[in-house]
Amino acid sequence: MATLQFELNRIFKDHMILQQSMPVPVWGRGTEGLSIRVGFCGQSVTTKVKGGKWIVFLSPLAAGGPYELEVSVGFGPCDIVIKDVLVGEVWIAGGQSNMEFALEETSDASAVLAGADYPQFRYYDVPRVAYEDGQSSSIEGSWKVCTPELAKRFSAVAYHFSKDIQDALQVPVGIISCNWGGTSASCWMDETYLSYDEELRVYLNEYHSYINSLIPEEYERQKHDYNEQVDAYNLKAEGIKAQGLSVTSATAGSYPWPPPIGYDSFLRPSGLYHTMLMKIVPYAVRGVLFYQGESDTNKADRYEKLFTMMIHNWRDMWGRPDLPFLFVQLPIFGEDFSGEDWSLLREAQQRVSDNVPHTAMAVSMDVGERDDIHPRNKKPIGKRLALLARNRIYGQVLECDSPRLIGTAVAESGIMLYFNHAPAGLTSNGEPVKGFEMAGANGEFEPARAEIRGDSVRLYGQQVVDPHYVRYGWRNAPEVNLFNLAGLPVTPFRHQILRGIQDEV
Repeated sequence: MATLQFELNRIFKDHMILQQSMPVPVWGRGTEGLSIRVGFCGQSVTTKVKGGKWIVFLSPLAAGGPYELEVSVGFGPCDIVIKDVLVGEVWIAGGQSNMEFALEETSDASAVLAGADYPQFRYYDVPRVAYEDGQSSSIEGSWKVCTPELAKRFSAVAYHFSKDIQDALQVPVGIISCNWGGTSASCWMDETYLSYDEELRVYLNEYHSYINSLIPEEYERQKHDYNEQVDAYNLKAEGIKAQGLSVTSATAGSYPWPPPIGYDSFLRPSGLYHTMLMKIVPYAVRGVLFYQGESDTNKADRYEKLFTMMIHNWRDMWGRPDLPFLFVQLPIFGEDFSGEDWSLLREAQQRVSDNVPHTAMAVSMDVGERDDIHPRNKKPIGKRLALLARNRIYGQVLECDSPRLIGTAVAESGIMLYFNHAPAGLTSNGEPVKGFEMAGANGEFEPARAEIRGDSVRLYGQQVVDPHYVRYGWRNAPEVNLFNLAGLPVTPFRHQILRGIQDEV
C-alpha cells in the first residue's frame, strides 16, 4: 500500500465477470484524501479516499466483452489494468459441503467434464480463511475460465446452474463460490443479527461458554491429533481415487468429524461472515444460491428464524432488500428411517420459502442417499435452481415449482389430496406410489395406499378408518417417488385434516 498508495479489492482480477443492468461498485483502500479514477467501457468515475476506503459506482452495463478495467491515481497513467473482463450474470454460491461438492466427485463427472469448455463461464473461489492471523491478508483468489481441467474443482451445483442459465440467456455467467463444509448458517452471520433474538443468542452463548472453559494447550493437542486423522484419511482417499474408485464411506470410512472447536475454528458463529463473506461485499450480483442446513438439524426448531435472519443480514449488507435467495431443501439422509430432525428442518426451509419475499426453494427428496450425506448426483439440483431463476428472476414462462399440497377432503374409506404445480398431472413413473402415511385421532401413523388421479391423490388406510392426519416423505430418509410431469418431486409435508369440510392448506 505504501508503494501504490492504494489497493483494489482482491476480487477484481483478470477474467472476472461484472453484473449487467445494475450499478456496479468498484472499491478498495488507500491513503487518506487520495484521488482514485476507475475507467471501464467508456465510463470514467473519480472519487477520493475517505477513512482509508474508497468506492465508485459504474452505471449499469450491457452484457458483453471482453473489456479492460483501469484504475489509477487521479488522471495519471493506469496503475492497475484488469484484463478479459466480461459483463453478464453473477451469482453467489453459498452454504456448506453439498454446495462445495466438486464436479469431479459427481456420478457423471467424466461425461460432464469432457464437455466443460465454456469460455464465457467464470468461477471465483473466495479464499478460505478461518481466522484473521495477519498472514491471511496475503491470500489471493482468482477468476477461472471454465475448461475441462479447471472445472474439476468447481461446485457441481453451481456448474450445472450456470450452464443452464448461460444456455437460456446467451450471456456470460459468473459464480462467486463462498462456502465451507460443515458450517451452520450462524457461521455466515454478523454477531449483531444473532444477538437480536433470544433463540438465536444460544449460538453465541454456547460457543463463548465453551471457549471460556477451553485450555489452550489441550486445544492445540486436539488440533494436532485431528489434523493427523485428516491427513490419514486424505492419503487413503487418494489411493482409492488412483484405483479409479469413488471415495465413499464404504470405501474410505467416515471422514474425521467434527474438528475441535476453538477461538480460530471455522465453525465458530460469525467467523466466516468476517473472514470470507465480507471480503466480497458489495460486489454486484444478481442473487444468491444457497445449499445448507445439514449442520443445523440438531437445532431444527430454530432454523426458520436462523435462516430468515441470515437472509436479512445479507440483504442489509448488500443494501438490497429484494436480493433473491434460491435455496435447496435438504434431501433424504440417514440410516434411521423413522427419525424426523431432517424432516423438521425441511419444514423450516419450506416456511422460509413461504414467508420471506424473493426466495424460492428447490426440492431434492429424490436425489439423496441414505448412507452418504453428500449425494453424488448434483445435476438435478443445479438444473432446478436454474429453472427457479429463469422463471422468478428472468421472467421466462416454464414449470419450475415442485407440487405442493393445497387441500384435502375426506372421502369414502380414505382422503383426497389436491396439489398445485401439476398442470399435466402427477406420476410415480409406473411404480406404486410411496411415501404417504395417515393416522387417526391417536396420531399413530401407518403406510397408506395411494392412487394418482390427475393432479390429485386418493389415499386408503388399512387400519385407519377415520383419518385425522396425513403426511408425505416425513422421515429422515423416506422412500418417495411422486413427481409432476416436469420431473419435479412433490414437496414433503405433514397436515392435520379438518373434519367435515374441504380443507385448504
